[in-house]
Amino acid sequence: MKIVKKLTIATIISGLMLSTLFSSGLALSAVGYRAINMGGAFRALADDWSAVYWNPAGLTQIHGKQTGFQASAIVPRMSAQITPYTAEGANGENSIAGTTMNGWTTKEFDLYPLNFVIPANGEKFPRNEKLGLDFGFAVYTPFGLGTRSDAWDFPTNYADEETLDEYREQIISFTEPTNFIHEEPTRFENQSDMKTFCFQPTVAKEISPRLSFGAGFMLVAGILNFNKLNQVANPIMETALGPIIAGGAPYDMIAAHARIHAMGYAVGGNFGLLFKPTDYLSIGLTARTTTPFKSIGGKANITIFGFENEGIRSAIDTTIYKSNQLKEDMEDHIDRYRHFMTGDEYDDEMGEIDSISALLADIRDQMFDGKYYSNEYELDAELPLPTNVGIGFALKPTAKLTTTFDVDFTTWSCWDEIPLHMHGIEEDDYYDDLLFVDKEVESELVMHWKNTVKIAAGFEQKLDNNFAIRGGYWWDQNSGVEETVHISLPGYNPMHSFLFGFSYKFPKLHLLGKDLDGLEAGVVFEHIYVADKRVDWNMIEPEDVDGMLMPENIGADYHTVVNAISFGFHYTH
Repeated sequence: MKIVKKLTIATIISGLMLSTLFSSGLALSAVGYRAINMGGAFRALADDWSAVYWNPAGLTQIHGKQTGFQASAIVPRMSAQITPYTAEGANGENSIAGTTMNGWTTKEFDLYPLNFVIPANGEKFPRNEKLGLDFGFAVYTPFGLGTRSDAWDFPTNYADEETLDEYREQIISFTEPTNFIHEEPTRFENQSDMKTFCFQPTVAKEISPRLSFGAGFMLVAGILNFNKLNQVANPIMETALGPIIAGGAPYDMIAAHARIHAMGYAVGGNFGLLFKPTDYLSIGLTARTTTPFKSIGGKANITIFGFENEGIRSAIDTTIYKSNQLKEDMEDHIDRYRHFMTGDEYDDEMGEIDSISALLADIRDQMFDGKYYSNEYELDAELPLPTNVGIGFALKPTAKLTTTFDVDFTTWSCWDEIPLHMHGIEEDDYYDDLLFVDKEVESELVMHWKNTVKIAAGFEQKLDNNFAIRGGYWWDQNSGVEETVHISLPGYNPMHSFLFGFSYKFPKLHLLGKDLDGLEAGVVFEHIYVADKRVDWNMIEPEDVDGMLMPENIGADYHTVVNAISFGFHYTH
């Protein structure tokens, strides 16, 4: 008898919070130091190798061959403090005010960033005069970033230290990287870490001196490691067995640990149009779209932790003993019982007693033995990626000053409800007597994200023929909603980015036996501001599971600051 069929599904759904990958401003725009410096308002300018990304049509503006490289170091600093959970009574009034979710720390804690360097490089080839086409390619990182955090302590009534040490070894053997667990023996981390790479060959055609068109083919590959500890309400407490076992904290919540490891790919297209109505004004139109991100060889692990309580185990043993005594009494007085019921009714009653005894034994052995139960799954998912369309304007009021302005729209609403399938790797009979796991998991990842608008502006001022300064600003809406925010990488408020940098075009250099007469290098400093936000707990009742509640988000006071520095160069020859 399986009373918690949906518990594993609910935990995985809440665990697979891929908002940590694609929303919250993590659609990275780190391609080309000039474009980054101008806030990404580069669609209508697109006059260096990074046009492959920003507007493929811009390749027609580059004469000769150009090679470019750029790297951005992103350093986020985030912290959070878990907020008390307030439950509503039957009449809608606060009946449980200021209750701390069992196990979550009450102190402010840091979200340790996974700092890393995002590289990008590309090349534009000389025009093929015979075909009248310009070719180029770029390799860049379209999505990424991640964090780790220690925000939850196992209370003393959970698994003992020996069990936790054993579990730590299991996590290390599950997947790479191995830094899932903090050094403290009773600390468990939440972690999100994704790295993606895109290879994009591109072709462009100058239709007329004032109109160009370009298109690129995008091949995206990625690696995902995700690790999340969550709690769900113990559904046993909502049944007649609740008073038999125990009521109230900490047995009202069950700790569950979800881990995801997968690789995947997607393909798509990047299209651009560049129109120059005058010598001083240009307009760029772009669209990027991809197929869903298809997982390959993905695996997931879900672990349920039991409590350590000998008193409750003894109480369950007593109840099982009484049930067995009732069965023996019915067998000893079978004629008396059958006087009141048919043979089928008698057999059903005896079977029900056996089922209850077996269920109580499973509860005793799987929930109150101080151990954990891990189950591994094959993961199959197709994660839709959004389409992005935008328009940009570039104005040159003087020969040495260029100003730009862009607006783009991203369809994050594709992350509304995402089908998810998991297949247990064990034989069918392995799952028969387990309380918390199913072999097949068919469900949906419910996110309810919203479409976003991003606004960017920038300028470029050439001080002389070699030195230029640039500045930029962008504002990006948050695609996620408070109801699904999680500490792995909180996305809760719009972001404001401020950028400043400069570049220098070197005079003719003699390097490695060659004369270099087209080398330009630049550096960019960026500060991203996100307003502090308090997020309330969002407790939901999964469909078709009466009496079961689980947190869909993590209620906390969130604080985020991000700094970045970019360096790059391009060489035209």
